[in-house]
This record gives sequence, C-alpha cells and structure tokens, in this order.
Amino acid sequence: PVLIIDIKRVKNVLPSRPTKQIPITKDVKNWSPGKIKALSKEINIKLSDGVNKEKEAQKKRIDALSEVQKKEVIDFYKQDSISRILPGKKEYVSVKDPVTGKRTKYQKRILIMKLKEAYQLFKEEAKIYIGFSTFAALRPAEVFPVSQRDHEVCMCMYHENIEMLLDCLNKINKTVKLPTNAEIAMKETVCDNKSLSCCKRNCKECGVDAWVNRVINFDENDLEEDMETNFYKWKRI
Repeated sequence: PVLIIDIKRVKNVLPSRPTKQIPITKDVKNWSPGKIKALSKEINIKLSDGVNKEKEAQKKRIDALSEVQKKEVIDFYKQDSISRILPGKKEYVSVKDPVTGKRTKYQKRILIMKLKEAYQLFKEEAKIYIGFSTFAALRPAEVFPVSQRDHEVCMCMYHENIEMLLDCLNKINKTVKLPTNAEIAMKETVCDNKSLSCCKRNCKECGVDAWVNRVINFDENDLEEDMETNFYKWKRI
C-alpha cells in the first residue's frame, strides 16, 4: 500500500513515453508477473513495458558480440584467479545446450570476489569492452556469485600460498603431472580430509612423501642450467 501511494505521487511527473520510463521502473524487473500486473492495474502504468524493453535491449547487446568475444568472457569467469571449483561430488550443475537441447554436467565454481570486482579486472585485462549488465548476463551457469555459504572455498594465507607454489611448479615442468590446486593436492595426500589422524599426519597410509618424490624427480631436460623462477607468497607484516 505504501509503495502504491508513493508511485501514485510520482505518476504525474513520469515521462509520457514508455522508453523514458525505463530508468524509473527498473526496480520492478525482479518482481513476479502477478505483482507487476496488479500494481500496473492499480496505478494505470504499464510497468512491464519498461522491464521488457530493458531485457530486449540487453539481449541485443549480447547478440551483438561474436562467439569469440562471448567465449573470452566465459573463459575469464572460469580462471582460477576469478572463481574456484568446488570439490564435492554433488557440487555440480546440469546445463542445457540451447542448440542441441542436451544437458551437460559441470562442476560448480564460486567467484572469489564480488561480481563488480570481477568486472573491473575484466576491463583491465580484456581486449573488448562490454557493460556491467552484459558481463553479468554472460556469467556461466556453473559459476555462482560469492555468498555466505562459500566458506567452503578457503582463502586463508596458507591455502593461497600452496596455490601459488603449485602454479609455479606446473609452469616449470612438462613431464611430471602435479595437482593444479590445493584441493587436488589435499586429496592426493590424505585418506580422508575429515580424519583428524590424517590431517595431523599421524596416519601411516597417507602423507606427502610420494608427492614430494614426484617433484624431486623432475626431468632435468625441462630445466635450464642455473634456471631461476619466482612465485608469490603471502605473509603477515
């Protein structure tokens, strides 16, 4: 009721053209069709017109991009520095192909930053320019915005240091297959990540020795003499 009264007050100052009403009616785009219809009838304003025109305009902006450009945005979302994959077997999403109609399962990913922060990084790195709304609309279905429940994705200093070290090791060797992230490394070095014995390294069935030996056995042909490499490391100051 309060909302209806407020909108009635501004009805007389709304532009007469529906396209000019779009900025004013944007807030209702997430309402249910029933609520929009009821409110439109009450105040005699076609709020849905502005919502639909905004959606049509966004679709035109997306359609204007080439498939290569769309792929650039999608690949950006899937970078490990932008989103992290969830390790659980049940953490997947089924995505329907709009062309073939077939469904494909993808492991869920969680953004490690807010969507607008990801957009700022995209603008700095990408060769194309798109608006924020288009960037958000192109987010893959398996990539979810960061939320309170996403503490499953550890961002502690120790975890991040392992990630950066693994990234460095994978860049300098070509023959030894190493984990690409800390989650995979953990799975390879513990029997059960919920076991206190395994996590304290008291378990005789698991450990890091086998993994360390793989690192030591790098093919010398992959390494140049006096080769140096750098990796980043977080530390408290």
